[in-house]
Amino acid sequence: MQSTVIIGSGQTGRGFIGRLLFLSGLPFTLLDTDRELVSGLQQKGRYSVIFFSTGQTVHVSGYQAFQTDCEQAVKILEKAENIFISVGAENLEAAARYLAQSHAAPKNIILCENAADPAGKLRKALESFGADSRANLVEAAIFCTTVNAGPGSLDILSEDYSRLPYDSTCAQGALFDSAFFEPSADFSVLLKRKIYTYNAASAIIAYNGWALGYSSFAEAAGDPAVLGMLRDFYAGINRAITAEYGIEPKEQQEFADMSLKKFTNPLIADSIERNARQPRRKLGHDERIAFPLKLLMKYGFDSKVLCRTAALAVLYGERCEPEWVTQFGRGNAGQTFSALSKICDQSVAESVDAEYAICGSKINIL
Repeated sequence: MQSTVIIGSGQTGRGFIGRLLFLSGLPFTLLDTDRELVSGLQQKGRYSVIFFSTGQTVHVSGYQAFQTDCEQAVKILEKAENIFISVGAENLEAAARYLAQSHAAPKNIILCENAADPAGKLRKALESFGADSRANLVEAAIFCTTVNAGPGSLDILSEDYSRLPYDSTCAQGALFDSAFFEPSADFSVLLKRKIYTYNAASAIIAYNGWALGYSSFAEAAGDPAVLGMLRDFYAGINRAITAEYGIEPKEQQEFADMSLKKFTNPLIADSIERNARQPRRKLGHDERIAFPLKLLMKYGFDSKVLCRTAALAVLYGERCEPEWVTQFGRGNAGQTFSALSKICDQSVAESVDAEYAICGSKINIL
């Protein structure tokens, strides 16, 4: 039986990956830095994943759980054949340091992060810590929404979605004998399409929904003004993706339609706060605003919706993130976006500044 470890026991780690492994009959170990979470997982010995749509519940048990710094965790990592990493893209360097210090040498390290090129980031970090990793770095795409059932609860509320596409060209053999884990030989394009389509739409909904005073993500997605922006965005990005990757227009349209159906589903209890947090990362050059904006610019399609979203992300940082003003000050939205996104185009900076001025005068949330 394969030895499988999940580093990161949060919503995706235990609520999605753990569920798929459990339903596949595969034992696994959860590792996390959160002492209280690990203690709860150990003492209770089970947690539940409850689907938004049906209320159906999967009771996950039979796992092990340890803090990352304990002796048992190090021993388990040394013997692990497959290690999932679900720690958030901003924590990949810390994960690399931990793997290097533990001398883990699994067959596969599977990255379950919503980011562009997480394998490249992890490999660079591993090399910087002098790690001699014999593992294959395998990227996987997370399409399933999961949220904590409540404060202090081990349980997870989840979308009823049970597919994990992964890059089969980088894996050593099939990861698991389970229909839930789907090998893809063209994974890099799938991941980019996801960021261009799903992640970008999520940012449009989150920051424009915040500006309109919503707290519910699905309610914001269904607002007529937000729907109008989404349709404008999809029209351009779908054409840009088909031009860039040779995807059939109908296939990309269906991909975009699935994202809209997901985001407007009122049964998925997601929040604006969860999707809007960490605006600095989300304004990065390979993230959900700048990445698709560059593709739109390449093919001459309208990028106004993303410029507005960038301006609102800056405003969100100023008003909701305590460290933002210390790092970036107030105003200068175009300059800030240019620095974070690495898009050195004066017209884009001017457009972001103009949207910042318009939106800033209308937002009275705080």
